[in-house]
Amino acid sequence: MKNTLKYSLVLVLAVISFVTVNAQKIGYTSMTQIAYSLPEVQTAFANLESIRKRSEQQLASKVEVIQSKIAETQKNANNLTPAQIQTIEQDLQQKREELLKDQQNLSSDFEKQQQDILKPIEDKINAAIKAVAIAENYDYIVETDTQTLVYAAPEDDITKKVVEKLK
Repeated sequence: MKNTLKYSLVLVLAVISFVTVNAQKIGYTSMTQIAYSLPEVQTAFANLESIRKRSEQQLASKVEVIQSKIAETQKNANNLTPAQIQTIEQDLQQKREELLKDQQNLSSDFEKQQQDILKPIEDKINAAIKAVAIAENYDYIVETDTQTLVYAAPEDDITKKVVEKLK
């Protein structure tokens, strides 16, 4: 009976030791909080705001041209021939289409500029997260704002094993 109790105790201690040794360390972080602590983020946001305002001003001036053309046409409608009205309507339609195209281009350009400005900052943050994770022996780091995994120990990637299993 004593031997069985000793054997059971040793077995329990061995299992606990094995579980403790193989336990994975998981950390979490807020990239938003990290980003807002960096001075370059404030500078980047100011630059993006400036770009956005310039784009809005460009579009506003084009809208103003269209609106003044409409107002002028309405004011002089009694003095215009149907052919002149048709020409003006075609011109206005062309200006509206150009405005829409410009709006789409500016939006696309803004998104690209935003990515170009913010990507290096995001890469810097990710590199710092990875460095801390490695230095502190974390196996996984979860980003709390989006609940996404931002770091995983490479040895825990089972992708190749799953692919092999499916073959």
